Amino acid sequence: MVQDIIRDFQENKSNERLEIGTGALIKQGENFVFALSKEKYWEEKEDITHLSFQNIGGAIEEGETPIQALEREAREEIGTEIKVKISKQTLVSYEDINYSESKTSPLMIYTDENPGKPGDPEAEGTWKLLGFLYKAQILEEPQPSSEIPAIIKIPEKLFLNSENGLTRKQIEEKGEIITQRPLPEKFKAKPKFSAKKILENKEKIFAD
Repeated sequence: MVQDIIRDFQENKSNERLEIGTGALIKQGENFVFALSKEKYWEEKEDITHLSFQNIGGAIEEGETPIQALEREAREEIGTEIKVKISKQTLVSYEDINYSESKTSPLMIYTDENPGKPGDPEAEGTWKLLGFLYKAQILEEPQPSSEIPAIIKIPEKLFLNSENGLTRKQIEEKGEIITQRPLPEKFKAKPKFSAKKILENKEKIFAD
């Protein structure tokens, strides 16, 4: 069923810039685990560095299923294996998708429109993302690879109130930052991609 959705999306949007991606809402103990955005996406405003945080994940390569891509991305980004959980109910945030549950049911299927092109937000035009989001557990202590500058671990309550961004102080007081490269002393990180979509639908996703 997932592969059918991908094929239909590509056929219906054949004249547009597209990216098919996968991600995981990863839990370790009482904290969720996110990656901080790469330095090329940081912006300096009024003595504060503005950046983003997002779920572990990335683009699905040819021949991969969303879960295979997610497991690969976890190894590449945080150097650990993960256990993907099958959700009892899938939230579909895209009206054209016709989805029924299967043994690979994700937590959410969504689309998102972004400026520029993948990897270059300053380019002309826009691109569309079809994303598959899963729940997952981490099986080892994560460490950021050279692909990302840092990992943040934050409790559920802090994440659910992060729409306007989190400062370094907030993250360090309630959670943890594991760095691969130096970070600015003052920064504010806002949720992006599937992390942002989760917050837009948090009443449904965290209903239980």
